[in-house]
Amino acid sequence: MNIEIKKSLSVLELGDLARIIEMQEKDIKLVDLSYEKRLELLLETLIQERENRLINRLIKNPEDIEVLLNISILDARI
Repeated sequence: MNIEIKKSLSVLELGDLARIIEMQEKDIKLVDLSYEKRLELLLETLIQERENRLINRLIKNPEDIEVLLNISILDARI
C-alpha cells in the first residue's frame, strides 16, 4: 500500500482499514478472489474488529452502555 494513502487513512481514523488491507495483501489465499469478494472480506473483518472492540470497552466500562443506549434512542427519533 502506498505510504501516502496509509497516512491519509490514519488521519481519517481508518488505520484499521489500512492494516487489514496489508494483511490481505500478504495472504496468498486471497490472490484469486474477485474484487467484490475481497472487498466483502475486508469490510466483514473491519466490522467484526470494531464490534469486538466496542464489546470489550463496554465490558470494562459498563457505564458506557447507558450512554450508548441514549445515543441509539436519539438516532431512532431522527
